[in-house]
Amino acid sequence: MTSATQDLQQHLSALHEHAAAFERLLVEESEALGNRDHETLESLAASKLRLSEGMDRHFKRLLTALPTIQADNTDPDKHLPEALRPQWHALRPLLGKIREQNQNNGQQLHLQSRQVDQAMTILRGAEQGSQADTYGADGQTRSANRGGRHVKV
Repeated sequence: MTSATQDLQQHLSALHEHAAAFERLLVEESEALGNRDHETLESLAASKLRLSEGMDRHFKRLLTALPTIQADNTDPDKHLPEALRPQWHALRPLLGKIREQNQNNGQQLHLQSRQVDQAMTILRGAEQGSQADTYGADGQTRSANRGGRHVKV
């Protein structure tokens, strides 16, 4: 095995390790979201950031080590040495699982955010649906009353 192939193998292995750890963190995050464990969520967010930075670093090094991929910007599969393709093929489904779990966690977080917003509306004394909601540029609902104070006439 050439030194270039060994370098690629090291980056693929590191990428796989980071991805497996990231998947475990996403499962923990899902459980923490279900338990509304905010301290654990904060800790997990910091860990996710470190792992995602590591994954990004190794993926960029992998791409840099494969100069031909830069020319046609395609899947690394066809640019990897034959001996490393099984390692890449094992990584791809793991990355798909990560994407799916991250989307699920995002949906769970969005639902909880909506529930908190509804509870805050009730606590402020406004009846649900009494104020017209609009959509902002980011697609999130916004209350028509943005002043924060209710004025009685």
